[in-house]
Amino acid sequence: MHPKRYSTPIASALSRFFKDQNGSDNLSLARLWEQWDTLLGPDITDLICPLGHTRDTLLLGAEDAIVIHEFTYFSDQILERVNGFLGREVFKHIHIELLRGRTPLNKKLLTESGSYPHPDKPENLGQPGALPDDGSPVARAYKAYVRHFQDQSKSESAPDSTTNKPTPS
Repeated sequence: MHPKRYSTPIASALSRFFKDQNGSDNLSLARLWEQWDTLLGPDITDLICPLGHTRDTLLLGAEDAIVIHEFTYFSDQILERVNGFLGREVFKHIHIELLRGRTPLNKKLLTESGSYPHPDKPENLGQPGALPDDGSPVARAYKAYVRHFQDQSKSESAPDSTTNKPTPS
């Protein structure tokens, strides 16, 4: 006899997944960090940036203590915009501190993937049997490294099927 399986709608499963123990909606917060520059404008976001949150406090960072002092007077307006974006009152307080080298949440850490230059074949490549075949990770990695460049050499010297001429290297 098979145990009963309960099906859960994917929307509710995802909703539970993106909620943390504090009840904040992490997906909405991720959208907030992505839209931070648009939401507050470049004049403000050049000076302060999001660092995170703790319960009902929005943590912001600034490079300069004078900026921190000045933006304490604008905290109500920032809270109004942020909570308006989130559609409900998530934050009640703002805490601004010095960045001290931390990366703000509105900055992209990864660049778009693109084509990277292929490494040139080393002059002294070696042979696949140069290391003992003991199955060690180093020996396997070395063999894969040598095979990679040997396969590359074979493909470059193979004739081009469209013109029946060797491909220039």
